Amino acid sequence: LRWLDSQLAVDDEVVPPYSPVEVRDNQISILGRRVTLAANGIPSSIHSSFDIEMTHLAKTPREILAAPIALLVEDADGRVLPWVSDGVRFTKQAPGAAAWQSHSHAGPVRMDLRAQLEFDGNIEFTVSLDSTRSVRVNDIRLQIPLVTDVARYAMGLGLKGGVRPANFEWKWNVQRNQDSAWIGDVNAGLQFTLKDDRYARPLNTNCYQSQPLIVPASWDNLGQGGCRFAESDGKTYLVTCYSGPRTLAPGQTQHYNFRLL
Repeated sequence: LRWLDSQLAVDDEVVPPYSPVEVRDNQISILGRRVTLAANGIPSSIHSSFDIEMTHLAKTPREILAAPIALLVEDADGRVLPWVSDGVRFTKQAPGAAAWQSHSHAGPVRMDLRAQLEFDGNIEFTVSLDSTRSVRVNDIRLQIPLVTDVARYAMGLGLKGGVRPANFEWKWNVQRNQDSAWIGDVNAGLQFTLKDDRYARPLNTNCYQSQPLIVPASWDNLGQGGCRFAESDGKTYLVTCYSGPRTLAPGQTQHYNFRLL
């Protein structure tokens, strides 16, 4: 009962032995890790300072990303629309959490991003996309370019824990409670979870069938969405979570929420 009734981490205070969240310009530091944000509020760099033995912090940090994480909008002509952002504005700086927001536009498409990073490394992103006029797009996708030597192992989306595949394809399936995966090494890695505004945490193990997965309408896009993993250029292991073609219309907001851990 002491464990079940615990009130630890219900507020924005730090739980020992974690260290307080520190914000400096567009960088956020937590125990053994440092996240650098791009102008649109999405991480451009993630460092891990944990040594390979996981018993102390190393002098030289390990970069997890080969390039910035990107939420991309591809128009009907196959061109990726460049985001113009107003920069990151922090809305909370507490011992146990930091929150920020950013507004961006790419042509007629507008993005409102709000995020919060907690002392344990969990980052929740609430991303709303809409458009000032009706526009057809080929795809809206999240790209996570991992450094190849960091991306040694993988688990999730139907993959059992082990050496990550060179290439992998996955599609949404309501019969399977799959919406996340982890890719990384012993002392550095990243888990992602795809969500929308109707997200409900799945039940565990043998309770899966009692509460089927609520498939996120934005990411699934009527069965057109999915994820693929692929070795890119020898230095990059690219995770692409795509949603396929759709029309963005004024007054119809799409929620491309996601979580990074």
